[in-house]
Amino acid sequence: MPDVPLLIIESPYRAFVAPMLAYLERLDEQEHMRITVILPTFVPRHWWERILHNRDVLRLRPFLKGRPGLRVVDFPYQLYEEKHAQRHASGGAAAA
Repeated sequence: MPDVPLLIIESPYRAFVAPMLAYLERLDEQEHMRITVILPTFVPRHWWERILHNRDVLRLRPFLKGRPGLRVVDFPYQLYEEKHAQRHASGGAAAA
């Protein structure tokens, strides 16, 4: 697998959508380039936490939809472990 460089896009005032779209436009101008945008999506433990997370992704997604030559991949992730996984890792005994 080839090395993928980390690119940091400077953005004043915490703007996200406009700098990202401008960067994608620059990439799109290059011929023979396939573009894949990976959108990390935090999966909260409780339903009411959804309003606190993923706001940038929700704002960006409509601008990416339907763009020719662009693939969008959702990458859901969690920051907590399931109780079942914790029990299984400890050999089946509940933590005291």
